[in-house]
Amino acid sequence: MSGERLVIGVHSGPQKGKANDELIDYLAGELRVPRSSLLIVRGATSRRKTIRIVTHDPAKAASRLRQIGRAK
Repeated sequence: MSGERLVIGVHSGPQKGKANDELIDYLAGELRVPRSSLLIVRGATSRRKTIRIVTHDPAKAASRLRQIGRAK
């Protein structure tokens, strides 16, 4: 965690969206939601991204994000 932001490093480079795909795969697995539930709404070509999480249980997703932030 860095302030109000979650910082996640990926191994893939930015070529052809590979880093974005890796980030979405990682978050989908950690949040236990389908990939289609995650959408990069800002920063697709930037290091800083805003990601929308569409889920029927937003409190659970928020709790998981806090756990990820503390564990890493």
